[in-house]
Amino acid sequence: MPSSPTTGGGTVAFRIRSFDSEVHFRVMATHNVVPGVRRHVHNGGVIVYVRAVDPALTNMPRIHEFLVQLGSENAAGILANRLWSDLQGTGATLEIGRVEVHMQSAAIRDALLMARAGSPTVPSRR
Repeated sequence: MPSSPTTGGGTVAFRIRSFDSEVHFRVMATHNVVPGVRRHVHNGGVIVYVRAVDPALTNMPRIHEFLVQLGSENAAGILANRLWSDLQGTGATLEIGRVEVHMQSAAIRDALLMARAGSPTVPSRR
């Protein structure tokens, strides 16, 4: 939940769907990814790897679930730039607050801010 509407801080869930078997390593910037591992993004916050969900069918992408803890609106922008950069060329689909987000830094930042604010346009996890 957001720490305050004015600080922009809070925790937001996001998912990445991809056929790329390396995508979660790129997002976490490590070669060893297990549930609970954290990536500290300078001035941006923390990305926490939650889990992988195997597809029900062989022609479906794998889903990787994450949490992001951000401290401010500026941090959301930094994290958005980092995610955009990490996901370039992977063919991944990004969902923030269960809504698919266009792979553009500004769209990712806006989706992070809407999700942490509990915007009615982004369904919350309950």
